[in-house]
Amino acid sequence: DFEALFKPDIWSLLPKEMHFLARESSILQANGAEINVMLSKSAMNVEGEFIYVAQDVTAIKVAEKEKQAIAQQLQQSQKIETVGRLASGIAHDFNNLLSGILGYVELLKESDGIQQTNDSSVKKYLNIIETSALRSAELTKQLLAFSRKGNYEFKVFSQFGEDGLIQF
Repeated sequence: DFEALFKPDIWSLLPKEMHFLARESSILQANGAEINVMLSKSAMNVEGEFIYVAQDVTAIKVAEKEKQAIAQQLQQSQKIETVGRLASGIAHDFNNLLSGILGYVELLKESDGIQQTNDSSVKKYLNIIETSALRSAELTKQLLAFSRKGNYEFKVFSQFGEDGLIQF
């Protein structure tokens, strides 16, 4: 018996107004399990009474929740990808700046004026600038590894031609 499967009495949940077409509700089965049902009023039977139908839509509700969870995961994934792209762009720009800094530090260290000076503080400051730039290059490496999910190796070129320009 269909009505005996449900507690409370499913029919008491239905309004008696004529304009009622369908309504979603949660009901408890006799075994205590809660299910989602779509209650709908159908055509009249021969006695002039409406026929009510209850369709179990629990699986549909579960699928909708799973779909929402997957959509949220996709959105979070897209946010992380955007952050990765931003990090990559910043890292590349920063790496370009560091290349210039390291190149000029190397040029200054190799220049005749610095080689012949007795002022050790200038050499000390150049070494501090170079050390800081190399540490920054390591941070850049980490940003690139994060943004591309890979490992990269940075190399500092310090070969100079006779004209004092960097040779690659």
